[in-house]
Amino acid sequence: MICKNCGALNNDNAKFCAVCGSLVSAGPAEPAVPQPEQPVFQPYAQPDAQPFAHAPKKKPSKKKIIIGVVAAVAAIVLIVVAGTLAVYFSGAEQRKFIGTWRATVDMTDLVQEEMQDMPYISDYITVTDFSCDLIFTCNENGTYSLAFDDDSIDKATDNLLLDIKDAFYDYFENELREEYGADISLEDVMAYAGTSIDDLMDEDFSNAFSEALREELSEEVLAGNYSVRSGKLYLTDDYDDDIDLDDYDTYRFDGEKLVLTGSSDSDPDDMLGYPIEFEKVG
Repeated sequence: MICKNCGALNNDNAKFCAVCGSLVSAGPAEPAVPQPEQPVFQPYAQPDAQPFAHAPKKKPSKKKIIIGVVAAVAAIVLIVVAGTLAVYFSGAEQRKFIGTWRATVDMTDLVQEEMQDMPYISDYITVTDFSCDLIFTCNENGTYSLAFDDDSIDKATDNLLLDIKDAFYDYFENELREEYGADISLEDVMAYAGTSIDDLMDEDFSNAFSEALREELSEEVLAGNYSVRSGKLYLTDDYDDDIDLDDYDTYRFDGEKLVLTGSSDSDPDDMLGYPIEFEKVG
């Protein structure tokens, strides 16, 4: 072995140089003592940020779950009960209509107005009473009929014929005075002719007029379906028609009486005036 300090040649097993005494070899290498392996640390992977990640999640309590379920069920029950009550009371209100009702409708003013177009006597006639009984029948199956009573039509027609006869008497009396200057009564003139105003009217006028008037009033019949909702009475013109929510009568119950107070579409030419007060007769 060569000394690195002085270059002298030494034995291979020499530790020190024989010339300069420098260390020339560290001797045979001692077996390495295994060192415990150090753990390798990796950077900690942060989880994705979550709102309030630091706060522990709490499971919903069973009490709150039960309260929520009960509240939801209660809401459903309330809706069902409210709907049932609405239907029940609506039906209860409609049941008040079931039966037969009678109302006396005074059409005197309307007929008086119509008589103004009648020739000769329009200036002389005074309609004293033209009233008819209106029969309104409501059935349990939701159908109805509305018509004038035949006997009341006959009575009203007879009253009107008497008014017309009086008007003709006044007209002809005036004609005798104004046109002919005659100081004689109409009865005397008719007696001279062998007749009377009553006979002439009964023969040529009364029967035809009465039949036409009775037929017109008898045709004023309505029949169909009825429904009651929120204080409104709906009537159809036919059994096959659907309820029109824009066409109705308003009403109220006054004790045992049913009062129709108005209409959604009042026709000025309608012979029925409001209010119409019905009494139950069956």
